[in-house]
Amino acid sequence: MKRVAILGSVAAVIAAISMPANAQFRPSLQESRATADEAKASQTRINQIDDETASLLNEFRADTRQLDASLRYNRTVVSTIEKQARQIARIQEDISNVSGLQQAVDPLMEDMVAAFEKFVDADMPFNLDGPTGRLRRVQRVRETLEDPNKPAAEKYRTIIEGYQLENEFGRTVNHYTGTIDVDGVDVAGDFLQVGRVALIFKNTDETVLKSWNNETREWEDIASSFAGDITIAMRIAKKQAAVNLFALPLKRQAASQ
Repeated sequence: MKRVAILGSVAAVIAAISMPANAQFRPSLQESRATADEAKASQTRINQIDDETASLLNEFRADTRQLDASLRYNRTVVSTIEKQARQIARIQEDISNVSGLQQAVDPLMEDMVAAFEKFVDADMPFNLDGPTGRLRRVQRVRETLEDPNKPAAEKYRTIIEGYQLENEFGRTVNHYTGTIDVDGVDVAGDFLQVGRVALIFKNTDETVLKSWNNETREWEDIASSFAGDITIAMRIAKKQAAVNLFALPLKRQAASQ
């Protein structure tokens, strides 16, 4: 019996030795392949996770920049709202003081118009008549002041414009035509206004040559020797000649005491 068992074992060993090599290593190869496949799958998952992480990181950075921009914009809006609130408060305060300001402004404008009227009335009588004359302008200023439908700003602007125009007359040389009363007769001719220094009148044939005396409020005769200079000055005023020097009869002002 022992002999038979030993023979069986020997036979098994011989049979195992006689098996093909691939059959012997097949299990190991299969296990290696499985391990390799599993490693490949793991690497694929790692790559996917890495890509997802990078994408999430980029999104986080973009969201962070957007949040920072939104916070900065909100701070700007808050600052603007605060400034507007302060401005609204100032406007409301001004509105509450409008009645008091109106009470102070109205008398001031009334005084300005009254002074304007007196000034034109006491000034040299140049450019007084006509739709664009100084008297019509004074009338418009007065009408604007007394119009209840006109806002205070428009009234004030009209008054200032009137003063500005009068101020310009003091720096300009102007020519215009019209008439004056000479011994009860209206004589037509040309006027020369040189600022507020001189107001000269001469008729066409230069038989009437006069200068305005603002102290006596009368026209006075002037020497015919000034006729040439007056003609030159009128041509300059009409822009028919270049600016040049000319002589005019001026009344010497009395020295103030």
